[in-house]
Amino acid sequence: MTDDQSSIANRDQSAKQPALVLQPSTRALIGVVCVMAIFFVYLSLIAVGQIEMSRPTSGVGEGLFAILFLVIIVFVVVKARQVDFTKPIMLIGPDGITGQKLPKLIPWSMIERVDIPQTRWAELLYLTVRKDADP
Repeated sequence: MTDDQSSIANRDQSAKQPALVLQPSTRALIGVVCVMAIFFVYLSLIAVGQIEMSRPTSGVGEGLFAILFLVIIVFVVVKARQVDFTKPIMLIGPDGITGQKLPKLIPWSMIERVDIPQTRWAELLYLTVRKDADP
């Protein structure tokens, strides 16, 4: 095989590779859950009177916030169990866009426009799909 043929073969293989792969981050998830657990423990200790505040409090407000943090922790853990951390969340490639929550590949021919919100942490992609596209 000549150099021209090998470069064509490499280009064909790289054309099939996705352009962007978004992987789920277990480190970030564990960090968020740990910080929320620390707040839960701190608020719980204030609510039961183990930690004294500069002003005396009844502990009811702190107890309610502790319960709220516990509910949020449970919600985050339940949602995290639905994500397969061995697979990428989203693949953006030459054929289109696919992901864990998408039922099938969305080809570029079906997509009219892609918008990314201008926020500090853009976690959403807005896809405008043609009206005559297959749902």
